[in-house]
Amino acid sequence: MSEGKTDNERRKQDFRNHVNMGRATDPSTIVYSDENDHNPVVLEDCPECSGSGKKCRPEAREGGLAYYLEACPVCRGAKTTGNLVHKYQNDSPAMEAAVNEFGWTKCPGCGVNFKTTSSTSWSGLRHKTCGQKILLRHRPAE
Repeated sequence: MSEGKTDNERRKQDFRNHVNMGRATDPSTIVYSDENDHNPVVLEDCPECSGSGKKCRPEAREGGLAYYLEACPVCRGAKTTGNLVHKYQNDSPAMEAAVNEFGWTKCPGCGVNFKTTSSTSWSGLRHKTCGQKILLRHRPAE
């Protein structure tokens, strides 16, 4: 490594070496833990294509428009800017939410209902849709 690289550049390179850029948004590669406050460092989604790697290009044709799906001109299909960012920008303090008898709760941050046993919706501390930290209150058994 060149001596001119900053610590952040070294961290970026280390991260890229361990994560395939095309799979950087794959939920199975993201680790949620107490050490990272359930807010892991990830590769930033490309702002032009929202991390899809593709853009829809309209083209005028006789009788209307034709649309073509092409590689994003900004990220060239990589899906990311290459910058390291925290997955959630939500730094709000934890809020309480009641869990019903079926294991469902409503996120106090965004209003979305989710099942607390779903690993696609719940990290154990944060709602994965909006990043809100939640303290779950379970109803006592009757």
